[in-house]
Amino acid sequence: MKKKIIAVIAVFSILIGVVAGAYVFLGGGTDSPGPVSEKPEDSPKMDDKQEGEDTPEVEADDVEEAKGDITFLLMGVDDGERTDTLMVCKYFEKTGKVAVLSVPRDTRTLIPGYGLDKINHAHAYGGADLSLASINNLLDMDIEYHVRVDYKIVEEVVDVLGGIEVDVPSGIEGLEPGVQTLDGGQAELFLRHRKGYYNQDLGRIKAQQEFIKSLVSKMAETRNIVKISSMIKSSLNHVETNVPLSTALGYALKLRGLDISELQMETLPGTPGMINGISYIIVDQEEIPGVVERLFLNSDI
Repeated sequence: MKKKIIAVIAVFSILIGVVAGAYVFLGGGTDSPGPVSEKPEDSPKMDDKQEGEDTPEVEADDVEEAKGDITFLLMGVDDGERTDTLMVCKYFEKTGKVAVLSVPRDTRTLIPGYGLDKINHAHAYGGADLSLASINNLLDMDIEYHVRVDYKIVEEVVDVLGGIEVDVPSGIEGLEPGVQTLDGGQAELFLRHRKGYYNQDLGRIKAQQEFIKSLVSKMAETRNIVKISSMIKSSLNHVETNVPLSTALGYALKLRGLDISELQMETLPGTPGMINGISYIIVDQEEIPGVVERLFLNSDI
């Protein structure tokens, strides 16, 4: 009898092993993200799976052997329109490591067809494809794949794991400061908090990255391996990707043992600024090639 494998949209598992790096990239700011120009009426939104829909399955023979590096854009979508989290992720086959570049949502850049704007507005104008095109234009890259996740995925996965330990800063409404284990709802509060950081979105990105490391460590614990199936099922309604399933599963099988020492995480450097009364992150265009070279073109990472 052929072995059955749960057909999870598993590219996000490339980030932290079999289940999901995407679980944490959901930040959505609780404050208003600022004005957005008029967008097309048919802008794509997250596709909802029907409640109770059976988990798809795929034969083991259909899993494609993972060969070479793979790069994808991970988008955390809060309201179905704006991307509140943007991360470029690359898995290096030679070293087995993963590089992650966080792009602040308020980064001012050229959105093809719309001019200079905040990069998180690209998804509202043209969905995942335009977000990917804007990232490629900003970084001068040629990324083919995207993974789009709904922020609701966090609460479900964290609860399955029994909570995640983090050091909570002061000023987050509903949470006490200090090292503590957060449940799913508390984790959302932690990840969505923005205004309390002196550098706002940049501070939130750092908190997200620390949360990722804690999540990777928690998932690596032996007692949590048996929970992978539950986490996959929890995630299915909140993920959309253009990565072929067979390809995703091939890389997922390779990366089930990933640990935090194999994660290299950086944030695209930029400076907060105001232009025409709107707040942006202004990136230094001269720094971008060096960041891309160091994170994504260095085969010895």
